[in-house]
Amino acid sequence: MEMVDWRGRAPAVTPAAMEVLRSDPDLRFERAIDTVLVALPKFRERLADGRWQSTRSRLSTYFVGALVLDFPNIYRSWLARRSRSAAEEPLDLLGAFDIESPQRGPE
Repeated sequence: MEMVDWRGRAPAVTPAAMEVLRSDPDLRFERAIDTVLVALPKFRERLADGRWQSTRSRLSTYFVGALVLDFPNIYRSWLARRSRSAAEEPLDLLGAFDIESPQRGPE
């Protein structure tokens, strides 16, 4: 999977994030749906305002352009949430206090 730099809007992709996206099709699908959900209202607003002109581009091309413009923000938001959740993971302390003692325990 390669990020296409369109109009200089492609976000910086870390190798770790690329591997996660490469290995998880559900995650890729969720990011695609997130992008459509954010771009669609803006797209409809632009249509209602008359910003789309059939002489300049096809409607499908105009919509894909809206997706491309919103995707970097969706990606950066996901990356930030992913980084925060990794930083907030509890430490694995199971077994950290299992120190053998020559003295008898309470049992």
